[in-house]
Amino acid sequence: MERPLRSCFNPKDSGVIFTLALALIMGFSSLQSLFYFLPQSQFLSLVLTQAAIILCCLIYCRGARIDFVRAIRVSGRVKARHFAASFGAGISMMFALIIPVLAFIELLKSMGFESLEMDFKIVTEWDLVLGTILIAMLPAVCEEILFRGIVLQGLRRFGDGFAVGMSALLFTLLHTNPEQTLYPLLSGAVMGFAFIKTGDLKYPMLIHFLNNFLNVALDYIYNNLERWGYAAAEGGGILLDLTFGELAAVGVCAVIFALCMLYFARQRTVTYHEPQPLIFKSVLPSASFQPDIFFESVSPLQYLVGRGFKYDLRKDIFVLPGGGDLRLEPPPGFADVSDNPAYNPYYAKKSKFFLWALPGIIICVALWLFVFFNPLMIW
Repeated sequence: MERPLRSCFNPKDSGVIFTLALALIMGFSSLQSLFYFLPQSQFLSLVLTQAAIILCCLIYCRGARIDFVRAIRVSGRVKARHFAASFGAGISMMFALIIPVLAFIELLKSMGFESLEMDFKIVTEWDLVLGTILIAMLPAVCEEILFRGIVLQGLRRFGDGFAVGMSALLFTLLHTNPEQTLYPLLSGAVMGFAFIKTGDLKYPMLIHFLNNFLNVALDYIYNNLERWGYAAAEGGGILLDLTFGELAAVGVCAVIFALCMLYFARQRTVTYHEPQPLIFKSVLPSASFQPDIFFESVSPLQYLVGRGFKYDLRKDIFVLPGGGDLRLEPPPGFADVSDNPAYNPYYAKKSKFFLWALPGIIICVALWLFVFFNPLMIW
């Protein structure tokens, strides 16, 4: 009998998956030259990036015996108020945050950064369909699974503020584009906040999707203004090249966004029970066989009446299923090793996260600096 699947992530899981995902993304990006002959290759890097993320998550969860579907926290129920607040936040977030984001981009330009146009443009209706799927939908699913479903949850035992902030920071670092520094940081914090307040990953997925889709739709509209007989929009506004009408729209979106955030703030934070097993290791040699005893969330009734153990032959442990959190003293000849990572897969210190995430963080910061000084090398 194999050990039961885990339904929660720990700090080590968060750090390992982030670094492995980055390594796989970089490996997949080197394959782009093999697909130059495919149509709409402007979207290929996006597909490979998201494929690398989801493959890394699935492979790691299988190897670490984690129940992927349960652990990322996506339920089948939809709460109308949560949905409405997420919808409002998704369509208003970009405009509500645009002034600090534009100010940050101007600061980068004053430091010598040269802003370049993106490689892809949404011009035709087919581009709009592909953009909706590959730019809006696919990243909303894959990136939210990685950063909110895995990274954030693995860090929640150190505090929700730390978990939300660190997941948003890693979300920002993965973009490795100086222009996309402040906005992913702010939007990542918003989506993390929505997750801990709803306890369901589909709501930050909805915010992420609507935000990205709005970018796709606006790009499509802008690139077709002249074809539809309208004059192309020009800069020269009253604040950061924003016209009075655009500033008015920003104000309306800021109000909607604030109301949605106020709704989330008034919700009770949702936490999930992370089972903390008791593991008693035999320490004294004995003529009689003494296997290790493993308690997965011990129930005193089950322990005292009937001793409903299940023996795991492969791991030489007895498993006692049930609920509750009663702490038991180890029997004679046994020592409590519950806090030893070698025996307990749930236990991991904050240092474990930084140990495994540090290689990925160093690579992302190096790429950010490289792109800042060599903007032609955006990948």
